[in-house]
Amino acid sequence: MIGQVALSSLIDARTVDLNKKKSSETLLEELHFEFESAARSIVPKDVDYATVFSGGVDSSLASIYCSLQKQPKSFIALSFAWKDKITEDLSVFKKNVSQIDVISINKEIFAEAFDRCYESA
Repeated sequence: MIGQVALSSLIDARTVDLNKKKSSETLLEELHFEFESAARSIVPKDVDYATVFSGGVDSSLASIYCSLQKQPKSFIALSFAWKDKITEDLSVFKKNVSQIDVISINKEIFAEAFDRCYESA
């Protein structure tokens, strides 16, 4: 259960069955197409932008695909000291942008921001 939504309601069984019949290569091509399309639709054309990633697969892929559409002014790496080591190896991102800003997040900063988000909701 995610909030008030049952996880099973988010999954289309027919699509899962169809995907089971596809090769890994086909599934990767489809995923590549979807990420590329999404990046093309969200990257601003006439203004500078920055992309933020935190070391997770989703934000890292989104940042890379956005940078392939138009080079961002900078990448912003969120480093969660207790969670990951994303800032130890930024080489994959350095190929796509000249500036990477690293923001270190400790548990106290995270908890405070988390509480503020819920208070404003």
